[in-house]
Amino acid sequence: MRCIYCLEDKSQGYFSGREHVLPQSFGKFKGQNLTLRGKVCDECNSFFANNLDNFLARDTYEGFLRFSHGVQDPKDYKHMGKRASLTASPLEGPFKNARGYFEYDETVRGMRSVLLEQIGFKLRNGDEYDFFLVKDFPKAEDFDYSKYDLTNERSFLTIEVAEETASRLLGSLNLVFRPKESVRQHSEGKEKLEVTIESVLTEPVCRCLSKIAFNYLANLNSTEIMLSNCFNEIRAYIRYGKGTREIFLLPREEAILGGEPTEGWRVLGHIVTVLGVPQKGFVIGLGACRTELAAEAPTEGPRRGILRPIGLVARQDVAGLPRRRLD
Repeated sequence: MRCIYCLEDKSQGYFSGREHVLPQSFGKFKGQNLTLRGKVCDECNSFFANNLDNFLARDTYEGFLRFSHGVQDPKDYKHMGKRASLTASPLEGPFKNARGYFEYDETVRGMRSVLLEQIGFKLRNGDEYDFFLVKDFPKAEDFDYSKYDLTNERSFLTIEVAEETASRLLGSLNLVFRPKESVRQHSEGKEKLEVTIESVLTEPVCRCLSKIAFNYLANLNSTEIMLSNCFNEIRAYIRYGKGTREIFLLPREEAILGGEPTEGWRVLGHIVTVLGVPQKGFVIGLGACRTELAAEAPTEGPRRGILRPIGLVARQDVAGLPRRRLD
């Protein structure tokens, strides 16, 4: 048996598990849950769970929505730590625009935001600060001194940064660290603040989205078809990170379905379309992204079933599907 991702030939004992087309952390399909059996080896299955699926589940806005929609219990939420790109920033107060993350708070039995280690520089116009995470602190040659008011006791604002670290980082910008005059430490507060949530399409997330698209196609076609050489580039990107997301993944802003609104209420759920383009291969639309799985159609093996679509939904009537406000 050969794995459709690593292409290694292994005995049946190395295919004991099952690969979920969509990570199970996002819920199950009613009726028949979509899984791949005998197509993905246990080693690849384990790699995906620990290195790709967890980023999609814990480091994306869509993953965070699982807790507000009741798919997951908030107490099970886990943050990706220093590897995280999902941030929560206060919309008001002295820490406006500072970057933080969410964690479960047993005292309120819900989520709360916690600010990360960072240093803010007071902008010349107004009282707001521009914050830089300690792990992403700029070098002197990249720092725009003209944007900031660096002359008074409120020039800097540190959040959860040790004095030694603050002194070293500010010193790298040729700025003097005066903790009693220029630095105010963040203190935990019980007040509620509105926050804005930002998520970035990181490489692990893009590889996971590409994997889901490839899994959907594999669910509808034979292993022999999925082992075609035309899929070698996309499988190498998914499994080994070879190549870049710009080659395979294309974010899109237009509506996914023909009748889907772009304002007001938007359709909920996983919207998947598969397109087999003559002489151009396959393009899969998953949520707000398109994934190019192959530049040309397979030439090896049987062709039967190769253009089986997951669903002709481009003109589907979506009036009866659940929706949520876009704003």
